[in-house]
Amino acid sequence: MPFMQNIYAAGTPYTLTIFNAPVTFGTTSPRVTFRAANGTRIILARVVIDLSGAMFADGEVISIYLRRTNHTPADVPNSLTNFQLGIWTPEQSLSDAVVEIPPIEYTLSGTPGDVVKLYASIDDIPHDYDMYGEVSIREASIIVKN
Repeated sequence: MPFMQNIYAAGTPYTLTIFNAPVTFGTTSPRVTFRAANGTRIILARVVIDLSGAMFADGEVISIYLRRTNHTPADVPNSLTNFQLGIWTPEQSLSDAVVEIPPIEYTLSGTPGDVVKLYASIDDIPHDYDMYGEVSIREASIIVKN
């Protein structure tokens, strides 16, 4: 019988920074813990990005990816996905920009309890002359399939 698990974020949206960091919501953050030690799973992930009153003089790149955070922490191979922003003024707004990590075949580490989280960053330090407003992830999810 096929197995499928959906993990949805809930609570306060996550504000992006220049640091690669876990996408952390106020209540539930997108992460999955695997009980099995061995085997492979298919993982998909998606985020919804909002620009609220943001202004960019240059296009910025938002990166999202999956990372195993326990045992021997490591990025999940082939999960890095980039989203290029254009030049924005405060009068423009971007909502519901869906960015998806395509299906990734994840091989379990051999030890039960692998924890995989969604990570994100934006590539430039917000400068007063470069960016105003906020760039956030207001929705996020991870889907796991056998």
